[in-house]
Amino acid sequence: MKFLALIILLFSFNTKVNAHGVNIKGYKEKNSNYISNCYNKYYGYHQKDSANHWHEVVWKNSKWQVVNKEELFLSDPCFNYEKTKVKFIRCVDGDTALFQDNKEEIKLRFLAVDTPESVHPNKKVEEYAKEASKYTCDMLTNASKIEIEYDSNSDILDKYGRHLGWVWVNDVLLQKIMVQEGYAKVAYVYGNYKYIDDLCQVQAKAIENKKGIWQFNNDIGYCANISLDNKEESNINTYKVTFNSYHSSEVINVIENMTVTKIEPANKKGYKFIGWYLNGKIYNFDSKVTEDLFLEAKYINLSYFYIGLAIIVVLCILIDKKRIIKWKKLLKK
Repeated sequence: MKFLALIILLFSFNTKVNAHGVNIKGYKEKNSNYISNCYNKYYGYHQKDSANHWHEVVWKNSKWQVVNKEELFLSDPCFNYEKTKVKFIRCVDGDTALFQDNKEEIKLRFLAVDTPESVHPNKKVEEYAKEASKYTCDMLTNASKIEIEYDSNSDILDKYGRHLGWVWVNDVLLQKIMVQEGYAKVAYVYGNYKYIDDLCQVQAKAIENKKGIWQFNNDIGYCANISLDNKEESNINTYKVTFNSYHSSEVINVIENMTVTKIEPANKKGYKFIGWYLNGKIYNFDSKVTEDLFLEAKYINLSYFYIGLAIIVVLCILIDKKRIIKWKKLLKK
């Protein structure tokens, strides 16, 4: 009888530690990153049917224990899952970047995608890695508005302490463009993420057209388990802006209706750079890009420049001299 009572006691204690038979993530660590704290309450979560279930928890007997397993939340009660405007600081690689969120600098790993490795300390630079990294940087550098959005079915941080989220550039989902253009594949999916079906849809099209990484890769990965409908996914148009200067050329990728940021031209000895030209006219960098552009750097020979400047100075002196003589004559009268 005592043995039966002990089993019942242990069972009732265990149901407080977990919910629906699954342990709260990070339940053994008091300072776990997986536990949220707000309004003098703590919340933890576990996964069920690829969704996160949040419960109020308390630290008791060296474990986070569920207060009421019947009460659950489908997202972190302490967290804001709305889009948040951020400032771009710099790229790390094709799927990671640094942003400033208010006064906090965060390193964000783009949720649900993976690009070829370009800066991994233990791996060589992979095929198409530099192109993917440059594409991401171009998108972020030229965006006039950047927002990040966290997913209620994903962890906020990964095991390296990087934030995990969706990135929006000028109201366009960056992960979707990256997958669409073949710079990234759908990967590292551990829940029913918000935009995952859209990503798998555009990835199928990229594979069909052998875009980017799909010239060298046949591993569909996560999307092999997703049944796709036959809906036609609308493409996000991107264009290439070529900056051509003295013995140098650089191509920038830009989303349709975004502006492009001017770059510094190559230095040409003995010449002065006077601007970027499109079809013989000075280019207006406030213009929205709606097609591929070829911008040409224009220079002026400094010897001509200085001769012209000298002529202007001489003319100014002569004009002033004539005025002085005229004033002298008027004074004599």
